[in-house]
Amino acid sequence: MVALVLSTAGVVPIASATLPATPVVALERTIPTRPFVGSGVFTTDHEGSAYVPRDHSLWLADDDGHALYEIDPSTGALKRTIHGSRLAKVQELGGGPRAGASRIAEIQGLAYDPTRDALYAYSGTCCPTKILSTAFRLTRKDGVLKPDSFQALPLGLQVEGAAYNPCDGRVYIGSHGGIWTHDYLTNRLGRGFGIPGITELYGMDFSDDGKDLFVAQPYTRVTRVDWATRTVVPGWDLNLAGLGPQDVRAVEVIGERLWVSDGSDKRTPGDPLDHALFVFGLGASGPVSEPPSGDRRNLIGNPGFERDLCGWNAALAPDKGTLTRVAGGRSGSWAARVERTKGKGDLSLAVVPTWEVKKRKHTYKASLWVRSTTPGDELQFRIRELYAGRYVEREEVTSVRLTRTWKRVTVSLKSGGYARRIALDATVEHTRKGASFLVDAAGLRMS
Repeated sequence: MVALVLSTAGVVPIASATLPATPVVALERTIPTRPFVGSGVFTTDHEGSAYVPRDHSLWLADDDGHALYEIDPSTGALKRTIHGSRLAKVQELGGGPRAGASRIAEIQGLAYDPTRDALYAYSGTCCPTKILSTAFRLTRKDGVLKPDSFQALPLGLQVEGAAYNPCDGRVYIGSHGGIWTHDYLTNRLGRGFGIPGITELYGMDFSDDGKDLFVAQPYTRVTRVDWATRTVVPGWDLNLAGLGPQDVRAVEVIGERLWVSDGSDKRTPGDPLDHALFVFGLGASGPVSEPPSGDRRNLIGNPGFERDLCGWNAALAPDKGTLTRVAGGRSGSWAARVERTKGKGDLSLAVVPTWEVKKRKHTYKASLWVRSTTPGDELQFRIRELYAGRYVEREEVTSVRLTRTWKRVTVSLKSGGYARRIALDATVEHTRKGASFLVDAAGLRMS
């Protein structure tokens, strides 16, 4: 999910999303899908959606039609269709059998991970037991996203919605009242959990800061959930009955707008609203919180911890240490503090997202302000170029002796190839209980 605003010329430029405390929902326009604008292609029943900002494309999943559609969200024009027959031909990740027709019949969830430039399409199960739950991955080739592999999901697992959370860098899938994480590379599912008030989940999407989850629920409801507390946000259990949709199946939040997919089969043939996309403005009847403008050249989305710890992770078991926000930052009011509370070992803080290397021989320059309440330890600030998401291709490390006063540490690396990712971490090795360090004003820039 990336925040956008719609201009009068029909172009959708990237901007920071601002969501009202209490929305005033109003239908702004509809996008036909039977057929798509300027096309003879008809959807059968689109039930999933995901926005890909790099291409300015909205992807739709058609479970009954066994297809994926890429459209221009400004004009509604169809860009491409990926038929189920193409998905059926991909091989299992790492080599193995092809997906086959039994894995393409219930494609209902889509999630786009911008850090990996990968689109995931989830097909659940349904009535015949021969329909197999599957995750498909589309990666970029020749400038466009194309199917490259699949992973077999547990037999009988239903998937009705999917979304990528930019805060923790994970893909979440959901069905009925349950939500799980799914790691495509390892094909592991996290422990399932529910959210009070969400009893049936048809579609899902996260806000651009990862703080809110938006859920499409039967038959005409869209609900906003505070992700930190797993509770419904007051004033945000929206009923769209009477505004057009009859059976909401997917939701995308783009700027201050909801893009809702209608899966109703009850409209008469030729009705322009048959399986249409509905675009709703949210208005405002309460204060709107504007996000800080920040340094747009900085690739780190949360460099100063002024609001939260989103996008950062301490490489510690929960019972061995803590990551907290503390007052007294170097450049603002807050900083992040990582502390070992039990045992011995390394103490590390990493930025959760990694960044795709777009071209050869780019130089990545990283900076960080650090200090410690337990001075004397040596901190290593490391930038790495990874292959396949985990294998170190190159790395550069700068060391600094921690004191009670803030020190700036920098490190840079020249990228070497395509299909690589840049990762950052700060580490103190061989620590004991009570060891800690603070960080603030992080930066990563490319030249």
